Amino acid sequence: ERCKQCGRVFDAFAKRKGVDRSHLRFLYKGNIRIRDDQTLGELDIEDGGQIDVVRSERAVSGIITIIVKDPMNVQNNTHFKMQTTKMMRRIFQVFAQRRNMQRHNFRFLHCGVPIDDNETPEHHDMEHGCKIDVVLNRGGC
Repeated sequence: ERCKQCGRVFDAFAKRKGVDRSHLRFLYKGNIRIRDDQTLGELDIEDGGQIDVVRSERAVSGIITIIVKDPMNVQNNTHFKMQTTKMMRRIFQVFAQRRNMQRHNFRFLHCGVPIDDNETPEHHDMEHGCKIDVVLNRGGC
């Protein structure tokens, strides 16, 4: 059914395979991650289209390593180990301090989506090795 939310299909797949649903990721065209709230119609997946299933690298312990990409030096990424339920505020502050700048000078993005200081890796469904892009805020009127 093209209008059925994919999450329901994914839950049924995991149940049929006897796998914990949280350990699976569903991809279209090999790299487009499908969210639970999306439908096949939204994604333009035709009848007979293929959805790939991969095991998630989410840490069982709840601790992951996040890679923060430095916009001023692409060779110098910063790795942070953190719990998936802790707010991102602390790593953003540390990132700014290490560059002798204020936190408000940066915007942090995961898959193009802005991350608020009070959000957690879990909120953004981040896994071990996820990359966060950093953009310099431009001063303006």
